[in-house]
Amino acid sequence: MAQNAQTITSEIDEHAFENFMVIDEQRRLKKLVAEQAERERQPEDQRHRDIEQKSMEADIAQAKLEAEKRRNTCKSVMSFAIDVLIH
Repeated sequence: MAQNAQTITSEIDEHAFENFMVIDEQRRLKKLVAEQAERERQPEDQRHRDIEQKSMEADIAQAKLEAEKRRNTCKSVMSFAIDVLIH
């Protein structure tokens, strides 16, 4: 009878170990899937960052052009005003 009890305990331990191994393998596979998804997502994220950066650079360039136009307009008005005052 003692031998049967030991056999049952060993079978339970073996079953528990198999369950542990299955769960461990599932965790490992989930981790691999998550890592793969992250690797696939990175280029898309980089593309979005690049687009955003280019958009900001275009906005800055546009703002500089507008500022330059305003400076030129201001210079023209000032030059005209000076000419009017002198003559």
